[in-house]
Amino acid sequence: MSDNLNWLLVLWCGLVGGIVGSFMNVVVYRWPRGMSIVQPGSHCPSCGNDIRWFHNVPVLGWLMLRGRCFDCGLKISPRYPLVEALVVAIFAFLAGFEVISGGGNLPGRTLSEGHIPADLWAIYAYHLLLLCSLVCAALIECDELFVPLRLIVGTLLVGLVAPIFWPPLHPLGSGDQGAWIVGAFLGVMAGLMMRTAAWPSVFETVDAMRRRSEAAEQQQPRKRRKRRKQQQMQPKVGRKTQLANVYFPLVAVGVFLGWQGAVAVGCGSIVLQSVYAIIRRIAGRLPPAPLSAWQMLATLGYLVIWRIAVQWLPTLGPM
Repeated sequence: MSDNLNWLLVLWCGLVGGIVGSFMNVVVYRWPRGMSIVQPGSHCPSCGNDIRWFHNVPVLGWLMLRGRCFDCGLKISPRYPLVEALVVAIFAFLAGFEVISGGGNLPGRTLSEGHIPADLWAIYAYHLLLLCSLVCAALIECDELFVPLRLIVGTLLVGLVAPIFWPPLHPLGSGDQGAWIVGAFLGVMAGLMMRTAAWPSVFETVDAMRRRSEAAEQQQPRKRRKRRKQQQMQPKVGRKTQLANVYFPLVAVGVFLGWQGAVAVGCGSIVLQSVYAIIRRIAGRLPPAPLSAWQMLATLGYLVIWRIAVQWLPTLGPM
């Protein structure tokens, strides 16, 4: 395809990403609090008035309103357009490296030239599901809430079942369904082991973030009241849900990208978290970042350099 068509395709993927990002904002806010993602429609969190459709355009709607509700004039959090912009960037960035390049980032794949095969779009959508799930998990952890099991189970179920019916979704697979099931099992085990090995050192859990927030709130009564109200909105969760939150990101990476991906992303996220911890110590007032954020960034980076990583380290290739 011509360069102009390639840019139009990337732009189209980015626009789709904006719509998905807007929906993710709804999921991140409502699901952990036990609310429906269908009803009611988008509304101002302060006055409760419905947001008009032309004010609900991703990113642009917030800019048109200058960050304030059209009806009550109170501020709307800038996190909403930032999340939408982030998802736009992920959709466009991955489209360039995975679709426009003809699968240039995928190991063991012959590059496609002149056209984009259907299986490449399927792989692109498969990887986007993983990245979007990790973004949702990171945002929910930033709110000091727990990722609902419906999101965890749904993501893992698609990651496990889809390649059984379409083996090309996993480029390192042999094309045999039985081999993929074994690979997925190894991916789950690798994710569990990597997360358990890092537990006492670098990663921050929801409980750790809550303890730190409680200490800071002793000096901030207003923030304490806001946090209590937010936590009261979330249904009580059991120990299984708490453990699922701890292991979900790396287990999901293992299911979608194999044990090689779980190991690489686990190590990469440790490096990113360590670097950020050093920067926080030097710079001071920087907010804590949950483990899912670094795992999402490491996953995106791994997808981009997947082919190169396998060439450099053959052990990351198929067994």
